[in-house]
Amino acid sequence: MPRRLKLRHRIAVLVSLAAIALVVVTAVTLVLGRRSEAEINGIETRYLPLIELGHDLKITFAQIPHALEDAANAADETKLAEADALEAELAARIVAGGPVIRENGGDPGALRAELTAYFLPAREVSAAIVAGRPADQLAAQIGAMRRAQQAFTAKLEAATSPDRKQLAAAFATARASQTTTLWTEIAVACVVLAVMSVVSWQLIRRTVSSLAAVSAGVERLARGEFGREIDVPFGDEIGDLAREANRTAERLRDYREHREREDWIKTGIGELGDRIAGELDPEPLVRAAMAYLADRVGAVRADRRVGDQAARAQPTLAVVDRVVTVPFCHAGRVLATLELELAVPPSERVLDFLGRIRGVAGIAVQVAESRVRARALLVETQRQAIAAETANKELEAFSYSVSHDLRAPLRGIDGFSQALIEDHAEHLPAKAQDYLRRIRAAAQRMAELIDDLLRLSRVSRGDFKRERVDLSAIAASILADLQRGEPARAVDTIVQPEIVAHADPRLLKITLENLLGNAWKFSAKTERARIEFGAADERGERVYFVRDNGAGFDMSYVDRLFVAFQRLHSAKEFAGTGIGLATVQRVVLRHGGRIWAESELGQGTTFRFTLPEGATSP
Repeated sequence: MPRRLKLRHRIAVLVSLAAIALVVVTAVTLVLGRRSEAEINGIETRYLPLIELGHDLKITFAQIPHALEDAANAADETKLAEADALEAELAARIVAGGPVIRENGGDPGALRAELTAYFLPAREVSAAIVAGRPADQLAAQIGAMRRAQQAFTAKLEAATSPDRKQLAAAFATARASQTTTLWTEIAVACVVLAVMSVVSWQLIRRTVSSLAAVSAGVERLARGEFGREIDVPFGDEIGDLAREANRTAERLRDYREHREREDWIKTGIGELGDRIAGELDPEPLVRAAMAYLADRVGAVRADRRVGDQAARAQPTLAVVDRVVTVPFCHAGRVLATLELELAVPPSERVLDFLGRIRGVAGIAVQVAESRVRARALLVETQRQAIAAETANKELEAFSYSVSHDLRAPLRGIDGFSQALIEDHAEHLPAKAQDYLRRIRAAAQRMAELIDDLLRLSRVSRGDFKRERVDLSAIAASILADLQRGEPARAVDTIVQPEIVAHADPRLLKITLENLLGNAWKFSAKTERARIEFGAADERGERVYFVRDNGAGFDMSYVDRLFVAFQRLHSAKEFAGTGIGLATVQRVVLRHGGRIWAESELGQGTTFRFTLPEGATSP
């Protein structure tokens, strides 16, 4: 039988064994604690980037429809660039987050393709609305756009949502590891329990308590309960693990609060839009918005200012104790303000919400003001149309009076003067006969003026019908008639072939008769006259011209050129009534075009005019 050890040796062995056991327990705790920490860190490393990526992608994607909608509502093509930038940013984030998405079982390439399938049609719809195309004509494209949006949203949700089964399995593995650690430490402690019961008891009690706290905290994280921290009073490896778990819970809690806040704000903006939809006037619109916002944020008192009363307000939120002043802004201008007195001081969520609705409500008020102005403009247009119709009736009555009541006296004057000359010439002195000839000439000129006035009236009031007109053929025919009237004149006439316009043929013939007739008349004293008709494209529009090398005129008098009865040459130099160019201007204006002239004394004149295809007759 071996010799018994002395007490002190046994104590020494016991102490040594206890020390060894303590070292073993500590080492086991350290190794297993590190493994548990590594498992928790692995969970955090795998799922937190996925959650944060999903959050960033969803926020960026949510801004794209708002940017496109803002561009369409404001009819501002530059705002489409904001949507392009957001789409590019979202695509870049998808590419950058590709490894995280693939690790979660998603396909970043397919997600990028879904984004393109939504954004391109959505941008085309917004661009079409900005260009002036009515939204009801884009119903099919809008439907397809919304389906593509829903498809992308679903794809994004699937690609960035963590697999709950895998997450639960990871946490289960961590709990199993912790459980293994617990039992291992208990087993080691039990071996030396009799020798170092007090030391072992203290070690086991503290270790088990810490592990239980961490295990309970991990279970709460798995259930989505992030409000309660893991309480570990001492700073060992388990404490570090608990602190990491607490930091993870804090980040997840912040993310959930942020998401709930964003959902609350977006819901409020959407409900506000529904509440003010269909309001046509600014005052009812602001009143409806005030009622909704007061209910949404729990205001005990609300007041509003619209129009000039609100124009002096600042475009930013103003908070004084429990009173918040909310400006409705658009394009840097304050269109209305709301003053909301809350029951309690406003929270950050409420202030964020009220700050975001400023622009949305401002656009709505701007649209309502535009509708009011449009209605006022319509009323004024109707009034002017009635006035124009009355003036036309009066002009018709005047034309009838001129045509019937003034012609007869003039014919009498001319006829009786001619009868005196023919029947009593031998009884009249030469001076009296000259007076009679002057009377006849004046009466005939008066009749000519009356005819020109009637033609000018008919140009302004006659029927207007656009059709294909061969201007080259009309110009050639007019110049041929002028040449037949004065066969002795040598005039070079140039007509550019195949000049076609979509205009009223009767009015265009009157225009060319006046312009070419003037060119023929004012080039009569030119030794080698030259008259040209043609057309050219200038700055994106078709410009027609009539050019001659005749007498020309001083450009300082150009503002009198198209005024009725205004002449830049005396009747002795060139005959005429001064009505022709006024008639030409009215014809061009009825076609929605414009006419102007360039000239130099002794060098000739060029008349240019346009005939816009899409213009309508006034």
